[in-house]
Amino acid sequence: MVSNPSGMASITSYEWNLGSANNGWLYNGSPAPQNITTTSNSLALTSVCNAATVNNVGVTIKVNNANYKSYTATVSRAAATSPIIIGSSSICSGSGTYSISNLPCGATVNWSATGNTTFNGGNATGNSVTINNSGTEVITLTANISSACGNFTRTKSITVGLPPLSDGVTTVWDGPGDYVVGTNTPVIATLTNPYPNASYYSWILEPYPDAQTYINQGKPVPSGSVFNNGSQAVFDFDYPGDYMVTVKAFTDCGESNSINLFYLAVDTADYDWGYYTYSIYPNPANNEL
Repeated sequence: MVSNPSGMASITSYEWNLGSANNGWLYNGSPAPQNITTTSNSLALTSVCNAATVNNVGVTIKVNNANYKSYTATVSRAAATSPIIIGSSSICSGSGTYSISNLPCGATVNWSATGNTTFNGGNATGNSVTINNSGTEVITLTANISSACGNFTRTKSITVGLPPLSDGVTTVWDGPGDYVVGTNTPVIATLTNPYPNASYYSWILEPYPDAQTYINQGKPVPSGSVFNNGSQAVFDFDYPGDYMVTVKAFTDCGESNSINLFYLAVDTADYDWGYYTYSIYPNPANNEL
């Protein structure tokens, strides 16, 4: 577009020059010629699909049919943006529609999917597809893209329904034992199998077996703090006692099952009511107690 901020009158035409007949442009859907004359101050051009280069665009303004001024617009092709699969990461039930963004012009797409997945109408080609799956599983949707710019494979993990949350966690703390933690000693817990496409997790720290047991014994009810960071959490314990840690995941389709992850005994030097006395016999013994 050529602007006319001074409102100059008597402009009779705009003479556009695309450098050559092989210029990489389409005009009105057809290969653009080198020279185009318009009475409008704008020219709509589309680059030819997969053209390696497109020419600069020059224009000469004619006033009263005489050349007035000439301008040149320098044109360069931007780097192609990588294609990606767009669509929800969760199918709560039924079906979901997926497509490819940034698809190279002239490209073809063939889709496939794992699990109990079918394609609506059996159609697994084209830029957009609808998949059907009413199960409870995690699937992988794959798009194989073929174009003059190259071949690409794109995948997307999709959670169907609410698959069960898998047990498994790693824990780290600084002593004093393999199963005993000191008060005010942080424990770091990390899920070994993060829930697919989870929005967030709910980590729960509870007294074991229950609060009433400690109340009946006249002991402080075990309590502490939980600092949640997705599939990892940090626990601080305020009082000695036995603790159970549970977790559940939340997704676009709702919340998963809750699982008991691990049990910990929190101890201090003066917390001796949790210890037990054992007798060993016979004593002395030659080789077996």
